[in-house]
Amino acid sequence: MAKIVAVFEIENRGTSLTKDELIALSDYLGNKFAEQGNYQIIPRDEIRKRILSQKEASYKACYDQHCQIEIGRELAAQFTVSSSVSKVGTICLVNSALYDLRMAATAKTATAEGGCTPEELFGALKKVAIRLGESEQAEYQPPPRKEPTLTEEVEKPSTIDAGIEPGLVRFTSEPPGAKVYVDDAQHCARTPCAKTVPAGKHRIAMHWPDDERAVETIWIDEEGQTVHLEAERPITIEDRVNGTEWFGMNLGAGIAGSFNFLVADVYLFTLRWKYFYWTIIEGKVSYYVGFAGGGSRIGGRIGLSQDRLHELRLGLGLAGGMFTTWGGWGYGPIITPHLQYVYNTKHGSVGVGLDLPIGIAVNGDGIAVGPMVYFLWTVH
Repeated sequence: MAKIVAVFEIENRGTSLTKDELIALSDYLGNKFAEQGNYQIIPRDEIRKRILSQKEASYKACYDQHCQIEIGRELAAQFTVSSSVSKVGTICLVNSALYDLRMAATAKTATAEGGCTPEELFGALKKVAIRLGESEQAEYQPPPRKEPTLTEEVEKPSTIDAGIEPGLVRFTSEPPGAKVYVDDAQHCARTPCAKTVPAGKHRIAMHWPDDERAVETIWIDEEGQTVHLEAERPITIEDRVNGTEWFGMNLGAGIAGSFNFLVADVYLFTLRWKYFYWTIIEGKVSYYVGFAGGGSRIGGRIGLSQDRLHELRLGLGLAGGMFTTWGGWGYGPIITPHLQYVYNTKHGSVGVGLDLPIGIAVNGDGIAVGPMVYFLWTVH
């Protein structure tokens, strides 16, 4: 089983390396370390999120061992790698340490020296990664697995993980980022994570931000183990960008001259692309001020958040119908500029909008203009 390793950013001690160069060198060290054996490197973005989430200001750098141990355990890592590069005269010295979180002790250190340019440091880091990786493979022996006795229940699932500290449960999920609940009590704010759970039968639930959930009742052993759950179908950004809204409705009110009126729109088959949308069929009817018609609308989409949960829609509708005008009843085309805010949910969307329908009577009885605001909802 792959061993989970958190490789922290290299500490700069007196060199002229830039922040971007240190990040690139840190990523290189992690990749080279992973090449040495059966290792899984925690993504740097996950480490950065955990560091930024800490309240203490000292965690913003996270070069000291105490900080790295705490972050490593939160990420359910088994090892951490801390490194520094120091300038001595015209030579740069790279020091790295592999820390075993289960044993609470340094497993191995490695040192390499060379030039101080990024190109020269790549070579020194490669040597360090090889020394740390080869040593860990040769020296580490996982603890023996506990053999079940005749009195133990045969239904217990085999989730024991020999690489996890006894009594500690590592929670992972697909996709990551789920809240973990054990017997309805929250244990972790975001997967992957590790927490101590008493031995016995427990109900494990994971909740994702998109309302996806997974629940399983399992047996927690006294030995370390991993609990992994998957969402039935994670909601992706593509789901929010593309697809079809099969049905939708607007309910609102407006004003035309000195008259107030209620309005309802029903629309079918709204096709969505990344930057555009097209409602194929739309019907409109209003109360108190006579109005009825049908048509279509098209417009552009502007994402307000990276996950596309929030967006603006700006477009134009074109319909035909009958309506009251300043001179009486009229019929003809209806042009409707509109602006909408939409919040996308798992099964549809909700939002608010502003329409400005303009009816042009072809029978010579004038025009009708009536701005309106409304609540909208759709079903995907």
